[in-house]
Amino acid sequence: MAAHTLTIGSTISSMSPSSGSVYGGSLLTIKGNNFGTTATDNPVSIVYNGALDAVPCHVQSTTETEIKCRVATLSEANKRPANAVWQAVVFLKTSEEATCVAPLCKFTWTEALPTVTALAPEFDTPSQTWRARVTGTGFTGAAADTTLLINGRE
Repeated sequence: MAAHTLTIGSTISSMSPSSGSVYGGSLLTIKGNNFGTTATDNPVSIVYNGALDAVPCHVQSTTETEIKCRVATLSEANKRPANAVWQAVVFLKTSEEATCVAPLCKFTWTEALPTVTALAPEFDTPSQTWRARVTGTGFTGAAADTTLLINGRE
């Protein structure tokens, strides 16, 4: 009879970025192990004081080793002092929640907004598509993790 190993639980090994806008939209990448491969298997929340003050992070994609989720808006009711540190929590389908050793899952909020100084269309010949070039200051995160919405459309 062959031996089988059952692994219960999960560990978070990294999370990026560690801060995001109170206006929502930050794309959070959580790396670890034993995540489910269906978006609903691992709901993610950014929490302060346990589940009493939780902000959802809507799962965009998930694999056994990585979850990408978009952080929702922080409501006025949930705002805490500027130095308040929140924590990302990944809930698991097979057990309570993923283990995260501090400070890996700490998350802070910022009210700073980027300043857009220019918005210009540009044509990408190889892909035969139009792109928007946004210039300004105060942008956070990688360009590949940023979504530009114009009139609510990507």
